[in-house]
Amino acid sequence: MTIAVDTTTKSIQVFLGAAKTTNDCQFNVVYHDVAARSKQDFHAEKYSHGHGVTNGTTEVEILAVPPNYTTRNISHLSVHNADTVAQTVNVVVDVGGTNRVLMKKQLAANETLIYEEGAGWQVL
Repeated sequence: MTIAVDTTTKSIQVFLGAAKTTNDCQFNVVYHDVAARSKQDFHAEKYSHGHGVTNGTTEVEILAVPPNYTTRNISHLSVHNADTVAQTVNVVVDVGGTNRVLMKKQLAANETLIYEEGAGWQVL
């Protein structure tokens, strides 16, 4: 499974099922942009990294929309429950204001939801 953001109306967001008790959940993302190009243009793909924290039930952008004619591919995405209680983590694709669920998972305190390109989702 590959998670790709391929239009300027799509982004990846995260939100929780309830407000935090003590600590926000932490997220990290590694992605690379692939620009539309001709067969003669073989420039290297650029990998980038983003990170942040959740804000309770408010959606927080993990991965912004890509530039025109660019596909943004996620190589790694993780959400760590740093709270002291279980949290339901919702990872969604926002398509022009409409959410499409990628993954919804309840995480115990100190568990991490991980997506790896080619391997899919797992909880550690």
